[in-house]
Amino acid sequence: MLLTLLGIAMLCQAQSQTIPNQDFENWTRDSFGSDSLIGWSSSNNALDGSVPAWLYQVESDLGKGTYAATLGSVAFGYARVPVAGILVNGNAYIEHQFLPRDKHIYRYGGGSPITRLPDAVQGYTKYSFLDPRKDSGLLVVFTTKYNAINNTKDTISKDSLLFLSHEEQEEFTLRLNRRIRDVEPDTITMIFYASMPDNPKAYSQLVIDNLRLVSYPNAGVSAAKNAAALKIYPNPGTGWGRISAEREYANARVTVSSSTSGKKMIELDHQQVDKDFSMDVSGLPDGVYICTVEAGKEQVTTVFTVKK
Repeated sequence: MLLTLLGIAMLCQAQSQTIPNQDFENWTRDSFGSDSLIGWSSSNNALDGSVPAWLYQVESDLGKGTYAATLGSVAFGYARVPVAGILVNGNAYIEHQFLPRDKHIYRYGGGSPITRLPDAVQGYTKYSFLDPRKDSGLLVVFTTKYNAINNTKDTISKDSLLFLSHEEQEEFTLRLNRRIRDVEPDTITMIFYASMPDNPKAYSQLVIDNLRLVSYPNAGVSAAKNAAALKIYPNPGTGWGRISAEREYANARVTVSSSTSGKKMIELDHQQVDKDFSMDVSGLPDGVYICTVEAGKEQVTTVFTVKK
């Protein structure tokens, strides 16, 4: 098994921008009696309240607040056509389309103001479906910058993440990848789908809670300085990866997450991480991974690949 170091390490204390009601604690009722999440738009209002609610308030099972949001897909109409629920931060226009088939469509709008591109979107989800065919939820995140010359919005980043079935709430991380250099976005838009928008399945449910935008303020420090913070070797390697940290981290938490899905693959608590810390990665499939060492308010991160 080959461990190949892809990225530089980042020694940083995580800081985050915020979006309104990112912890899903503030709710009201719309004019049709459906649950309405303050600061967000949903498909509850796409058809004048005459269809079942796709978004509703539930008690959080994370212990980090009282409420979470559940976004669902249902079978609608005489033909029982699956229609997916949609949730967008900010004031977005979501349309219910009758022909050629019933479905919800995110048209435009939404978004929350930001001043710089975050490194990642993090949060908690759990996902389930009753349909015997497999399904997945979807998160699409894009950032934009208003272009006054062309009166358009330039896309600074656009990334997506699939949510596969998991009955317990799990933490996810979606890394945001810059498309335009040296330009900071002014808006971030998040679109959650309870089912795949092009081929939805009925009775899928996506529970969402405690979102946050994470930025690493030292990401611009030179690669030579950061590379010494955390290394994984040997290269080439075997099923055991050795972590070499530039200093000792006591009572640290070590996690390895998939860079594509954000799913945590390895999680080790109360570790003593120094220049000679070993970690078994033999159970990881081929792919790109993010290794993070956390101790108190400090965080050290590096990116590596696994190839058999």
